Amino acid sequence: LSVAGAIVPLFDMFLMNHTQTEADFINFARASLFGRAVYAVTAILAQWLLPNQIRGEKFGVRISLRKVMAGALVICAAAAWVSPFVAKYIFKWSEHPDVTLVFLASAEVSMLAIIFFIIQTLCAQHKPRQAGMFIILMALEAGTQLLFKFPMMYYLAGALSVQIVSVLAFLQAAPKPTSRK
Repeated sequence: LSVAGAIVPLFDMFLMNHTQTEADFINFARASLFGRAVYAVTAILAQWLLPNQIRGEKFGVRISLRKVMAGALVICAAAAWVSPFVAKYIFKWSEHPDVTLVFLASAEVSMLAIIFFIIQTLCAQHKPRQAGMFIILMALEAGTQLLFKFPMMYYLAGALSVQIVSVLAFLQAAPKPTSRK
């Protein structure tokens, strides 16, 4: 959990800083600001839930992680749609990042937030090997990007795809809760 807490929040920033030109990195940093708000809310929620996760307590509200992912992607699409307005009138930037970049950067950081929450849940359930698989996946993702230095949009689309598939695979493999009759 400590390793995830250290690397997940700035994972994408580290990779973009080491694989993109300075101008592209600055553009990415601006675009990813929109997704950082989603990450911050998720991190606060994860810290609030951690004591209950460790005690193994159930929560009164059960929300499907698939629905959370879909909701996050919708929020990222909305953020991308309003990003030119926010960039111009709130941030006072002379140029706004491309809306596709805002969506991809926001969605990718949102998936990182979901992955962090899964890692935390697995650690609380005393399943460090399963949690470690997500860390290994991130290491492979980082190694691939550092080696090939894909252009930003290609990397973000690929990383987002890998992250979504890995979360869906985790959900598919997770034991289903049994209902009591």
